[in-house]
Amino acid sequence: YTFGAGNGTLEAQYDRSEITLPTPVKAGFRFDGWYENEELTGEKLSAGSYLPTASITLYAKWIEKAPSFTVTKESNYPIDGVYAEVGDTITYTITVKNTGEKSEDITITDDLTGKALENIDNISHDGVFENNVITWTLTVDADEEIEVTFDADVTNAAKPGAIIENTATVTGVIRIP
Repeated sequence: YTFGAGNGTLEAQYDRSEITLPTPVKAGFRFDGWYENEELTGEKLSAGSYLPTASITLYAKWIEKAPSFTVTKESNYPIDGVYAEVGDTITYTITVKNTGEKSEDITITDDLTGKALENIDNISHDGVFENNVITWTLTVDADEEIEVTFDADVTNAAKPGAIIENTATVTGVIRIP
């Protein structure tokens, strides 16, 4: 038999002997069995022994792997157990790691509305600050990570001892190579 050159087909010539169906590998996809038709319907043939009853072409079924990310957000406070006070500058760092197998275009948004922060500055990676929201549009390659940062001053709207909660959102679209 011959295994197609990356196209997911297997051609077996009938000679009355069993063949071993391989388990192919394709980046970004999970192999889901062999089928006897291009529509990938009917009985699924798993990897292992197969006895063709005639010359046949088998077709591989692939299921795309879902993207996988880890996202963390940190700040430079507290420093040695001391929390930020009015007028202090907090540096926020958002780290997105693509643990998947494909590059992905992502959008990171950080809505600062009502967060007792002002003077938003030093926004990295060409992030755009508009209407109290910072937006970054980036590409994260497979098995890579990107860090975006910005600075913000604590306003007098922050009550002593209060925690300034700040959450970023990451959305993405897979880029097929």
